[in-house]
Amino acid sequence: MNAFKRLYQQRLQSAHKPFLARGITVKRCTACLLAETYCICQYLRACPVDLNFDLVLLMHRDEILKPTNTGRLLAEAFPNNCFAFEWSRLEPDQELIKILESPSRQCAIIYPAKQMRESLCVSSLDLSGHSNVAGSQTNKRPTFLLLDGTWRQAARMFNHSQWLKCIPTLMLPEPEQGSYSVRKSNDSARLSTAEAVVLLLQHCKQVKSAEHLSHIFTVFNRHCSATRACIDVEVTSSHEYLLSTD
Repeated sequence: MNAFKRLYQQRLQSAHKPFLARGITVKRCTACLLAETYCICQYLRACPVDLNFDLVLLMHRDEILKPTNTGRLLAEAFPNNCFAFEWSRLEPDQELIKILESPSRQCAIIYPAKQMRESLCVSSLDLSGHSNVAGSQTNKRPTFLLLDGTWRQAARMFNHSQWLKCIPTLMLPEPEQGSYSVRKSNDSARLSTAEAVVLLLQHCKQVKSAEHLSHIFTVFNRHCSATRACIDVEVTSSHEYLLSTD
């Protein structure tokens, strides 16, 4: 069971009321959470290559049960390199704090912070895959935190978590336009969590991993859109690629 699925089960068990968002009447696959007729389980293949860094999904509680959440695709694509935690303003998970405070890691938040805050650039990080501390910052394993929620929720998570104040940010190059068709933003350059990680991987020159996650996102995006429109899914090269991945 990957990191997101564990978190999903915990959230499901602790929920005080049923999930009553749009699509509640749809009969869903219990694994991928999409409508059974649009299930993508067969396409959720792990990337054949492990990442040279780790990803931490810090998820707003409202996102965890949403079938349209894209952060969970990271746990499917990179099960050996992805952690997932529910965000809490005052009581963060102690396992998360251990990761953030580990002397063997160089943590950074992927967030376009505009206020004064320490920032890192990719070129300052050691992406060779080393995780041992040798006294030098470049020998620490890069660990990227993704604030997984709406843009308003992410801003609140970023600004209201005192325990995140000491973590530097890493700003990615601004994209021309996001392509997630299910959720729209007033700012076309705002990306879904999965799209942001594709951009991060490209920026880190992790080309194969970026392509793999991009294929998973494409399939997910197509199936979500087809579900809403009640139409057949057009098979793409991304579907074919993922089925050929061992």
